[in-house]
Order: sequence, then structure tokens, then C-alpha cells
Amino acid sequence: MNALDLSKIKNFLRKNIPCVILVVINFMLFVFIHFRQNQTEEMERKIDTTSVKSSLIEKQMGELKNIASDLKNYKNLEAALHKQCFNFGNRTAMYKFLVKLEKILGKNSSNIAISNTYDLTKSKTIALNQDTSEYVGDFLLVDFTVNLQATFSTTITLLKTLREQPYFTNVKKLDFKEHIENTSREDTTDFSKKEPKINATIVFSILGQIGQPGGDNA
Repeated sequence: MNALDLSKIKNFLRKNIPCVILVVINFMLFVFIHFRQNQTEEMERKIDTTSVKSSLIEKQMGELKNIASDLKNYKNLEAALHKQCFNFGNRTAMYKFLVKLEKILGKNSSNIAISNTYDLTKSKTIALNQDTSEYVGDFLLVDFTVNLQATFSTTITLLKTLREQPYFTNVKKLDFKEHIENTSREDTTDFSKKEPKINATIVFSILGQIGQPGGDNA
């Protein structure tokens, strides 16, 4: 039975060689197409993976560029900040600054003093009249108190001078009171022709650093 069937099969194949060839070709095409499809799907997966990785890399590169830009802006800001900080380590600069204010007010009509010095870096109050070598590089906020008896225009000149300083300066307190002149019956001065004076207390702060001594800071 097996031999008969095998013989029939052989005869069938001999008589239908073109059909057999077509079947073989179709089978080979099916295998080839299936294999190629698997390869294509694998390639697509690789392309998708590569695309995701590429997107991640581009995103990371963009973030790095942003970080580099932010760092540059920070360095520029830091340089500008240092430039506008008063060097409290330079006692000569401090003296020049106080003399500048006294020239506006007049030495006999004002009292300018440091009322508070706060070390922002170490978060504590310090004194500038001590050895400040351990605070070199620290940022400070120094409060000045000015008690004066002067005309209103002179007081305004002082405030404008503070505003025009190349440092971070902030007026924290303004207290104005009318100044009453002590007069006697013999005093014939015509006060109507004189600009009235005021008693004022001004508290202002300056941002600075304890820098190395030297340099022109005022």
C-alpha cells in the first residue's frame, strides 16, 4: 500500500512538474516573506528604540545646554553682585564714604554711625572694628543710622546721594520732625527768609563683603 501510494505520488509529480515547481516556489516565497517580515519587525523595533534613545539624548543635550546657559547667567549675576558690593574690608573706602556724607550734611549737624552689622554668610552679627580676617569673602548687610538737623533740601540731597551710590543701598527708616528754633526777645532774625530745618533720623543699609584690604570702593 505504501509502495503503491509512493508510486502514484511519483507519477503525479512527473506529470505535474510545473505545478510542483510552483508549489515549491510558493513555499519558498512564504518562508522568505515570513522571514523578511520578522526581520522587518525586528528592524522597526530597533528603529523605534533608537528613536526613543535619540529623543532622550536630544532632551538631555537640551537640558545640558539650559544648564550651561543658566550657569553662565549665574556667573554673570555673581560677577555683577560682587561688583556692586561695598568692600567693608577696606577701611579707607569706608572713611571716604562717610566723609562724602558729612560734606553734604556738615559735621556739626549730623551723627553718622554703624548701628548693626549682620554677616549673611555665617548668619550672625559681627563688629567691623574688630579683626575681620576670618570673615573675608562673607556677605554683609550693614545698617547706618544718621541723626541730623538740617534743611529739608539738604536731607533730600543726602537721600539722592545714597540712591546714586554704585552699591546695593536700601533706606529702611525715615523719621522727620519739625525743628523748633529757640529764640529770645532780643533775637531780631527774620526766620521767614530762612529755610526751616528739620530733625531727622535716617537708617539705611548697604550690602557688601569683607574683601581684601585695598582697592577703590568709594
